[in-house]
Amino acid sequence: MQDIRILPTNDGMEIGIKDGVIIEDNGISTAVFTSLFTGPYWGNFITGVPQYDSRIPAIMKAGGDIHSAALDIAAEARRVLNWLIIDGIASRVEVISEVFDHIEARIQITIERPEGPLKLGYGILWDNQTIFEVQE
Repeated sequence: MQDIRILPTNDGMEIGIKDGVIIEDNGISTAVFTSLFTGPYWGNFITGVPQYDSRIPAIMKAGGDIHSAALDIAAEARRVLNWLIIDGIASRVEVISEVFDHIEARIQITIERPEGPLKLGYGILWDNQTIFEVQE
């Protein structure tokens, strides 16, 4: 299943476009990104269940110690991505957090799917709250 690719920007996110053509997604990266870094969205309206309401933006906004925040972000990512398991898309979701140079928090996500694992990574520059994709 294909979807449009949503990419992080300095002030939020945008639809990915390359050479005037919309970039397609593997069908899950955009869903993962919106699950992690947006507040309430369509999943809440369909199910009425707040499990689709990520607290990661609030954790980022609160600031504080980057090391404890990185652990909180990883725990929250595990919680909000659990729908992948509930909906049968993945058998397991693993999230690991790291901190680099006391200024950047990263989460590495491995989603175990029937067609093979998908690895995604995001970095957060703590001072200005910029989110970016991290390639392995």
